[in-house]
Amino acid sequence: MLNYTKELNNPETHYFVLDSGSNVNHDDIDFKAYSWRKDLNKKIKTGDLFIYRRSGGGSEFCNLFYLFGAGKIGQTLVGSDTKTRALVRVEKPFVFNRKLMKPELTTFPWHFKKYTGKWSNFFNMNGVTSIDKEDFVNLLQFQNDLCGEVPKLTDVQEKLAAYIYADMKMENYFVEDKIGVMDTRVPADKIFNDEVRGSYRYKCPVTSTVDSADLKVVRIVPWEDNKNTRMDPRNGLMFETWLADAFEQGYVSYSDEGRMVVSQDVVHNEELFPKVERYRKIKLRMNRKFSPKKEYFAYHREHIFKG
Repeated sequence: MLNYTKELNNPETHYFVLDSGSNVNHDDIDFKAYSWRKDLNKKIKTGDLFIYRRSGGGSEFCNLFYLFGAGKIGQTLVGSDTKTRALVRVEKPFVFNRKLMKPELTTFPWHFKKYTGKWSNFFNMNGVTSIDKEDFVNLLQFQNDLCGEVPKLTDVQEKLAAYIYADMKMENYFVEDKIGVMDTRVPADKIFNDEVRGSYRYKCPVTSTVDSADLKVVRIVPWEDNKNTRMDPRNGLMFETWLADAFEQGYVSYSDEGRMVVSQDVVHNEELFPKVERYRKIKLRMNRKFSPKKEYFAYHREHIFKG
């Protein structure tokens, strides 16, 4: 929120929800550039603030729209394909710590329009919806309240997180240890963690726990073992914390089919054994689109698991 203090204190600032990702013919690059038809919306100007929305048509979650970030309208970029389209730079990018999914937004106290129980025509069909300042501020607070405790990133780290996010969406999962002099781990983990959490709908696929404070994201192939898999969402699992720790420490692993494999060392662990025994026969609930790759499970069983 502090990143937008100047804009929020400016009475000339307008606020929007902008759709992105539903039309491949657009020049949009999330958190880098945004385009829209000038003849359909002439209110947007440099300095305005916006919330990103992935429409149902562009969503990877069974046509469920969601809100996923914020930014500031920057300067116009040269090279728009047509004179009727505006193309601008996105400044002060902020990837939400937690996606706001369609079902969660039914209880959100909108100011710009009353939500009557139906989403049809709630947002403008042209992809640009004017909202109130209160909506912008409250949406940022809402995603923060839902995500639990997350590390506070600096403005520079947030920009790096947005850069990594854009690469990940283009299926470039490689990340170096550093970009320039900056460590990448914290910004990368922010993006990776919520991407994996969203894949599992913020629910442990084994114990069904939904409390964000009790959930933890882990990489199947550890961060330090392979730079090429660091941001692949299919290299991630989200478990209740005790199970996540057991997985990272090699006490449990999973077969290619998603069945728990248990180390003999667990028998001698009085705290862990009863928990594992309770859930060892439960098959991992895997979304086909986001299910872990078999080669990642194979790597974990061979190199991490205490077999």
